Amino acid sequence: MTNFKKITSFVTATTITAGILLGSVPTAASAKTTSKTTQAQTAFKNQISAYNKTLNNYKRDIKENDEYIYELYMDLQRYSKDFTKYGYTGKDELTKKITSFRAKLDKTRKDNSAVDMKKVSATFNAYLKKGDTKNAKAYYVKQKAKLLAILVYQDDLMYDIEDYAYEIEDQIFTENEIYIHNQLPTEFENYDAEMAKIMKSSIELMTIEQEVQSHAYKVLNMDYPLYKQIQTDIEAIAEKYINEDSIEDLMDFMGSDDLYTAIEKRDVLKVKVAIIKTTNDAKLFNDLIVKIKTEIDDYKTNLPVKFADKVKEQPAETTETPAN
Repeated sequence: MTNFKKITSFVTATTITAGILLGSVPTAASAKTTSKTTQAQTAFKNQISAYNKTLNNYKRDIKENDEYIYELYMDLQRYSKDFTKYGYTGKDELTKKITSFRAKLDKTRKDNSAVDMKKVSATFNAYLKKGDTKNAKAYYVKQKAKLLAILVYQDDLMYDIEDYAYEIEDQIFTENEIYIHNQLPTEFENYDAEMAKIMKSSIELMTIEQEVQSHAYKVLNMDYPLYKQIQTDIEAIAEKYINEDSIEDLMDFMGSDDLYTAIEKRDVLKVKVAIIKTTNDAKLFNDLIVKIKTEIDDYKTNLPVKFADKVKEQPAETTETPAN
């Protein structure tokens, strides 16, 4: 038994010694190397994750763009039916444009489907297992370039189809307006007249304060307090008739949703109802502007009375003696 223990001790000692000599027992140097390797693998894994995240973000953007482009494309398809129904100008050109946009949309979809993220992820995993950082990066750059090219192409397509859709919408609205205008000539004539008055009066109101101030310089000894008082008085006159609520009402009837929607839908009866209401509202507003102008004109005339202590002295008239 004693000999057996000695033999066992000898074998164990020999094995440990051999292990140290052959490097099978970890040393400080080998542990440090292992740590660096682990760090490198972790960094590579994180980089792969970042690659996937970036590419997936591009794919998401492409999907969102595709949905918007397709929505505009379907709008053009609906417009095409209206062109046929109402005989709008340029149906053949619209059809050509729709065909062209569809071909471009299909191209982006085909190019996008070529970048299959399941396949891309599997390829990255293969590079990860091999520790092949160089080819992983090269593969990422290649896939990124493909997706960016699609995004750039989509951007141009979105601009073109959006711009054309707006152009067609404007044409449809204008053709509807022309058609309805011809059905309701008197109503539109009254409407146009009141709108023209509003535009003209609005410009006049913008200049009337300056006219009053100019007249004040002629008849009064102007100073800063007087200048500010006149300015305040004029603003008070305007605000007495036109406040924030009335301005909001003006914006409402000048851009009447009811009138716009009725024209958009080519509904002659609803346009007639809306345009009569809008015209009446415009008349009321024009009446307010007339009252403002009248009161400001009266204020201008009465400046010497209101500010009697500031009235300029008029030069005395001289009487010439007749020559003998």
